[in-house]
Amino acid sequence: MLTQIQQLSTGEFAVVISALIGISAAIGSVIGALFSLLGIWLTNRSQERRHHWELGVQVALAKYKKFDEYTSWAAKEFGREFRVPPFNVFLIDGMRIMEIVSNKRLNADEIACRIGELVDFTKEIDEAIQAERKHQKQPFTPHSRPLA
Repeated sequence: MLTQIQQLSTGEFAVVISALIGISAAIGSVIGALFSLLGIWLTNRSQERRHHWELGVQVALAKYKKFDEYTSWAAKEFGREFRVPPFNVFLIDGMRIMEIVSNKRLNADEIACRIGELVDFTKEIDEAIQAERKHQKQPFTPHSRPLA
């Protein structure tokens, strides 16, 4: 190989070097484009996730407010207080709902199954919070407000 390069004239050598430079520039451009596309994809993915989290918080807040309205109405209607689960329960539920609904790999039956599992999971969280409060013997406030 070295002897073949030594046999090249100056003009031929310049052409070979120019071709190698052109090829390496093309390879560099392709690599740069791939990293740009990767960056764009990651940015879009993180924006989509952020949007889903925001929707999850909005869902949780809406459900909490409705639940609070219903328990306030029931308290007036029946003359006794009804327990409102802490906002954390609604927040976890809202976030998990958005995870399930935004998963493009799930079909309708799988989404329904996962939502059913989520209902059970949310009940377990609420029961665990109740048990912890009883264990700590903290007074219960029926209408605690969200931090937001």
